Amino acid sequence: SNSFLARNYTEYALETLEKGSKMSIGYTFHMEIANIHYISRNYSKMIETYLDYVDQFPEVYVNVQNRLQFLMSQSHSRPL
Repeated sequence: SNSFLARNYTEYALETLEKGSKMSIGYTFHMEIANIHYISRNYSKMIETYLDYVDQFPEVYVNVQNRLQFLMSQSHSRPL
């Protein structure tokens, strides 16, 4: 997916991660998928992905909270 992102092919990167998530055991790629939604400015899907992640794995709550706080702090240069 990183090769696709480097070329700004976000849809291919997203598709790659979603397929990998279905094939993988124990790793869901939620953070990576949410990041692609952020890059694509699809903020509702980004939030939905983070919430799904926390719903499935409550122990990641602080990580997700930190990421969202970081993104909000960056909003002055890139409006959400």
